[in-house]
Amino acid sequence: MKRLYSIIRLAAIAAVLGSAMVSCEQEPTSSVAKAVLGDVTLMNFAASNPAAQTVTVYSDGDWHTTAPEWITVDPSTGNGVTTVTVTAANNTDSQGMLEPRKDTLIISGNTLASRLLIFVSQEGDAYRNAQHMTLDKVAELADGKAFILDEATVVAVTSTGFVVNSGTTNVYIQSTESVKVGDVVSVKAVKGSPADEVTVKSSGTYTYPTPVNLNEVIATYTGETMDYVTVAGVVSGGNLALTVDEVDYSIKQVDCPADLKLSNYNGHKVELSGYTCGLIGAKQFGILTTDLKDKGVDQLIYFEDDFEWLAPYTEATGAGDAAATNNPSTTAPNVFGTAEWCGQFQADFMSRGYGYFEGANLKGKDPHDWQIVDATHTPPYKVLYLQKNYLKFGKSDCNSGIILPAMSAIEGTADVTLEFDWCWQITGSFNADIMTLTVEIVGNGKCAESNDALSVPIQSAQSQESGQSAIEWQHASVSLTGIDKDTRIKIRPTNYDPYIENPARGQNRWYLDNIKVAPGAGGGGGGVVPGGATSFGATWSFDPEASYESGVDYSMNNKTGSWLLSDDKQSKLSVIRLADADASKISTYASDATWGATCFRFLSYSVYKDDYWMFEVPAPKHSAGKCNVKFSMSSSAAGPKVFVLEYSTDGENWTSFNTKTKSVKIKDQEAYDVTCTFLLSENYSAANECNDIDETFDLPAELADGKLYVRARVNDTIVNDCSKILNGVSHGGTNRIGKLASITFTAN
Repeated sequence: MKRLYSIIRLAAIAAVLGSAMVSCEQEPTSSVAKAVLGDVTLMNFAASNPAAQTVTVYSDGDWHTTAPEWITVDPSTGNGVTTVTVTAANNTDSQGMLEPRKDTLIISGNTLASRLLIFVSQEGDAYRNAQHMTLDKVAELADGKAFILDEATVVAVTSTGFVVNSGTTNVYIQSTESVKVGDVVSVKAVKGSPADEVTVKSSGTYTYPTPVNLNEVIATYTGETMDYVTVAGVVSGGNLALTVDEVDYSIKQVDCPADLKLSNYNGHKVELSGYTCGLIGAKQFGILTTDLKDKGVDQLIYFEDDFEWLAPYTEATGAGDAAATNNPSTTAPNVFGTAEWCGQFQADFMSRGYGYFEGANLKGKDPHDWQIVDATHTPPYKVLYLQKNYLKFGKSDCNSGIILPAMSAIEGTADVTLEFDWCWQITGSFNADIMTLTVEIVGNGKCAESNDALSVPIQSAQSQESGQSAIEWQHASVSLTGIDKDTRIKIRPTNYDPYIENPARGQNRWYLDNIKVAPGAGGGGGGVVPGGATSFGATWSFDPEASYESGVDYSMNNKTGSWLLSDDKQSKLSVIRLADADASKISTYASDATWGATCFRFLSYSVYKDDYWMFEVPAPKHSAGKCNVKFSMSSSAAGPKVFVLEYSTDGENWTSFNTKTKSVKIKDQEAYDVTCTFLLSENYSAANECNDIDETFDLPAELADGKLYVRARVNDTIVNDCSKILNGVSHGGTNRIGKLASITFTAN
């Protein structure tokens, strides 16, 4: 395939030169080349006795060379088609290899455009002149420079390297060496490249400093140094999103341990800790993650895609980033090519549920209908292209668009909001591809504003002034009503014919990124449905500064209970008491510092056997999956210590999970077995000790009444001195939940 590519490429070169030479015959005013091309652009030489290499130069006139002093070119001038031999001097001396070197060999005609650039490099000993450095000097070192670091402490480990610290300086080291936080290491590396040597000198522990709270300082934070930080937000499209003073920011994971990927927590409230990697985009900072705390589900999302899954394709093809660089000529590989990756992309694209369609009006010819592409359909115009983790559509005379996957998690019908980022393309002269987009509903549902299957055309605020337009992202939001699990949503240019909105050029080229479909206003209490898979849940943050809705219900199925609503006010946490319980001792809500930090807690008095805490969470129709239960709990000395976790789909019939049998030896009595999911303070001796409960169970499909109930039931009452078994008789103790509680379901 490489040989065939070379033949095709040379044929193209010959065609270009043929055209250029004809022009030269017509205007014989100069013999200096206006076009210089070659079949080689990279050369790498061995350090000792390097073999000569050749390049075939094609030109329409005279050319000359400019070379570094260690490169010899023969011939150094020429005309037309010439084979040029390039030789490198030895990169050695009496002591061995010198440092590696690189430069550029230039073969040029009479303009900057008529230049062939050949990047030349030569092997060597990167550490020939490497110095032993302290970590602060390594931090200041330019990329490509070698260093020897004698000692630093590992403070974070990621999937492709680790962060070392020495005092106040942090530096990221690329390495596959196995190290642990607390290890003291020495490093031999070239800055910006994987380390050549990492030696663990000793092992220990590391105490993290007080982190910089990005939520408090992000408006003025520069990220110029690698700082240890913490930041909280909501995961959206694999990034952490946060808003401070009405300004939107995002945090992108540059690297992390495999189990801390943000992409696993879309739609969740999350708190990250780690080391910053600077400002890597508009209002976006990079982070090397050391810890992730899942604060539970924030929002129901039926579909979301930030196209980060395109990364392997864009990296392999060198796809550009037109929006970031405002460069309309950046590399944009066509996904319908013949390369192997094209077939892989098409299969990946369709497996995610997407559809592609296109249409055209080639001036005087009939327009083509929009066509859905599948295994038996091939698009006639093939106008879908890659950019750096987003998509580009259309070309001159031909429009194209996208069909979103069906929202299979919707039960019945739903009102939703479709959001996405888009912008039109511009020419090299900065003239706009003036156009609008339309959202089209296929199947049940309508666009709310138009009350029709077609939305009101979506306008762009990009400049239409000739020579003044720019590639700038525009955010679109369209309300849809009555869609169901079979509805398909198209995003496309408003007109099939590109000449209607752009009559001068017939170009409706555009970019697309960050698609999201979520419940419209009033929707909530939910979970994440990435790619059509259901999840749901609720969170109680117990913020001591917040206000919470709570109350007492004296008629709960002949039981008495106090309740507290979740953060989104859609779910309820109740403490359920047996009939005839003393209502004056049901529960209180208080902020205190018993657990080492001031937090809001939900407290119950005089707990009996079989009393329970119950989470009641709205749940959409779903497939089978995993449900995670988290909360922090403590009991007083006389409070209950033995709990069984159970779930129910109707609030009446309960199934226990993750239970175990523990043998308990009571003072002056025979040992006996208790059944529990968890014990508070397993030796029963600690009073008011905070216990973090984290249990996951298998949840079957389709809840009976659209709610999930999970409870922690008291299954025995043992006081902390193990002196007696209460077995149902209240002993005046207290039991409390606080700090954090969450229920999170994710479908298999």
